[in-house]
Amino acid sequence: MSKEEAPAAEAAPSAEMVPRARLSEVIAERNDMRTQLEALRAEMAPMQERIDSLSAYQTKAAELEAQLGSVRALSQAGIVDEEGQAVAGLLYERVAEKPEGGLRAWLQGLADSPDSAPTPLRPYLARPAAPAPAAPAPAATAPTPTATPDTTAVAPSSGVLSTEALADARQRLARGDRSALADIKRHFSRRMG
Repeated sequence: MSKEEAPAAEAAPSAEMVPRARLSEVIAERNDMRTQLEALRAEMAPMQERIDSLSAYQTKAAELEAQLGSVRALSQAGIVDEEGQAVAGLLYERVAEKPEGGLRAWLQGLADSPDSAPTPLRPYLARPAAPAPAAPAPAATAPTPTATPDTTAVAPSSGVLSTEALADARQRLARGDRSALADIKRHFSRRMG
């Protein structure tokens, strides 16, 4: 290469060279994009927190829905008090082979054969005997007793203990509520005294 050819090669732009103006423009665009990206990330942070809290709420809602389903199944099986539900829940957790229908199917199986049920659940699963036929109403109309807070559960307006009140008291006794017996005794002691 001669000395005359060297300045010509320097003067001619090569394929790798970029004009200074274009280079400045690309760098400015890149910096602008970075600024926009940082601004979008800053805007996105509160939204991400909301998304995370929404996910937590959805998880909590699913847990509560499952818990509600369990409480419904227990209530329908006649286990309405908190202690009985806790016992049934613990016993169900210990079941090695859970039925396909879950807790509801397990309780239904136990209700169908209460003698095979775990001992702590038997009082809850015992079906009350069919209520006795209603006693015929007295020929003379009895005076209507005034309702007091302690007699509203067992003293119907006719003064005779109704079949429904007896069935209710029997169910309460089956659940271990001894106040039902006291209510019936109070009703009869008022009629006799």
